[in-house]
Amino acid sequence: ITTVLSTLINYNINKHESYPGGGILGEIEAYYGTVEESGRGALHLHMLLWLANSKHPHELRELILYDNFRQNLINYLEDIIEEDLDDFQNNITESDTCSIKKHNRTSISICSPIPSPDNSNFEEQKQIAVRTLASENQIHHHTSTCYKNTRITTTDNPPCRLRYPKQIYDATIIDAETGEIRMKRSHPMINNFNEWLLLACRCNIDIKFIWSGSDTKALVYYISDYITKKNLSFHDCNALIYKAVEKFEKNESRINYTDALDKSRRFILRCFNTLASQQEISAVQVASYLMGWPDHYTSHTFVKIYLIGIECYLEQSLGKLKEKEQLNCTTNEYDSIDELPFHILESSYENDGQHEDQNESFELESGVDDNNLVLCNKRIDYQLRPKELDDVCLYIFYSEYRKAKMTVFDNTLLECNSTPTSLRRRGRPPSDRWLFQSTHPQYLSHLIIRRSFRVVPVLVGPSIPRREREDTTERYARAILTLFCPWRNVLDICDPYTSWSNALQLYQSSFTTESNKVIDNIQLLHDCKRDRDSDLFQLVNQPLPSRQINTSSPYSDTNIEDTEQILALLNESIDSHPSLLNDEIIENDGVRAAIQREYLNLTLANVIRSERFSYINNIAGLPDFVYNNRESNSIQTNDTND
Repeated sequence: ITTVLSTLINYNINKHESYPGGGILGEIEAYYGTVEESGRGALHLHMLLWLANSKHPHELRELILYDNFRQNLINYLEDIIEEDLDDFQNNITESDTCSIKKHNRTSISICSPIPSPDNSNFEEQKQIAVRTLASENQIHHHTSTCYKNTRITTTDNPPCRLRYPKQIYDATIIDAETGEIRMKRSHPMINNFNEWLLLACRCNIDIKFIWSGSDTKALVYYISDYITKKNLSFHDCNALIYKAVEKFEKNESRINYTDALDKSRRFILRCFNTLASQQEISAVQVASYLMGWPDHYTSHTFVKIYLIGIECYLEQSLGKLKEKEQLNCTTNEYDSIDELPFHILESSYENDGQHEDQNESFELESGVDDNNLVLCNKRIDYQLRPKELDDVCLYIFYSEYRKAKMTVFDNTLLECNSTPTSLRRRGRPPSDRWLFQSTHPQYLSHLIIRRSFRVVPVLVGPSIPRREREDTTERYARAILTLFCPWRNVLDICDPYTSWSNALQLYQSSFTTESNKVIDNIQLLHDCKRDRDSDLFQLVNQPLPSRQINTSSPYSDTNIEDTEQILALLNESIDSHPSLLNDEIIENDGVRAAIQREYLNLTLANVIRSERFSYINNIAGLPDFVYNNRESNSIQTNDTND
């Protein structure tokens, strides 16, 4: 994989940039891929590649209206993506592909030598090799996997869940209104591929251009969520935790715990050890780990920022300032603090633990020597950063700068008061260095260095909400100001008399172009998630009239990918129904119960109409659902035990 990235993709892995001119896909700005294990134990790779100088989806939607840009895009797509094999199509028809036996071969194409570019007839050899590899690896053959949850009979003609055969198009077409791309295709059963990647990897590949439109944003979120998903599925985790609970209760029943906290700690540790140690890993994956091969490939380096902890620190600081202002205004009306009303003092005491569950964490780090330890975190490093970096925001600070322990060379450089350009030494000039402020706990032992290449900050904790969501407007404004507005204390970005949303309006015009791009990408991620949810709702609501669902056994093979997507959708639908779990929004229990029941009825209606979970109707104990109308979303229940 590394060889393909450095040669065909032409990406300089050491310098984290694409070589001039790019590779077979053009200049690449970034990539991220994960190695995954299939059900049969084989390893495969999912990878996203970002093109350099790419446009925002809204900009692409406007550019696609111009004929010149649309034609250039078509030429680019036809150059990197193949969805036809004209020479192969002349010899084999669609009906013939179903009878081809994969293992009935006189030779194995993946083991044949790759044609050398130095040969005089390289182009001819390449065409033959690509045609052979595509015919054996890219042609879809219907198997039982194509008809999961379907009873196949001689009279049925059920559709393939992978949507083969595909429609044939004589030419590549881009719909300027919808943004849909229909690539030229002369073979209904061939999977799209890149000839150079197919020739180098010699295995089944799938390549798709993602650019604009609601379907594309849904695909972006699905791929991003898919390649970063957990190794263990939900039911596997439940089984392992259940096993850990049984073992814990059996072994610890003899011990009489007096400290509930210690018992809880031992229980959590047992569950964690069980999840970490008892996992199913194929022999191929074990071998890859023993060989030291990576399980993911990325062009960037990442650094974690516990954003919610920094936000809560600022919120607590602002709250203390508000209380101080309130006490100052109130004490002017009384002779001493002892005469203050009790409710004013009580409110200040209660606010001290308001954000206790989201307090920031600290780490023990070395000081002047290894025997000297200090408490420090990323908020302190940024807050007490050098004065030369006053105008640097939190996001850029951790993207372009890093903390390092001071060395002899650093001391020499700082003592001589030399600049990197005036220091005489071989090689490239050293990176810029600055000292922390004197109040920093590591002022004498550490310093700030400019990175040789930028890294990507990863925001740990609750995600930043959508900007248009009214009930989280203050949280959104606070997070954006914390990340992209330079500050040393809370008064630099908000004062006690101003809300976070009003403060954001005041400072928004001062954000840099790069900061605005990151902010737009945060919103774009929510748009992708929303479009993904919309697609899943369509999937749930779409009936399958031509398919007969096999309800003989609930333990038969199911489409895990579809069910996981639907369950994830149902779990995340609380975003559009915040009143379901937020007791502060609805005070009337009867209204809350009615809203919850309406939401659950709609969910059950969609699930049952999808005909993908029909076996649950045969389980005893479930209420008998009666539809008023087959096309209606409302459900009546005959369960009298409610």
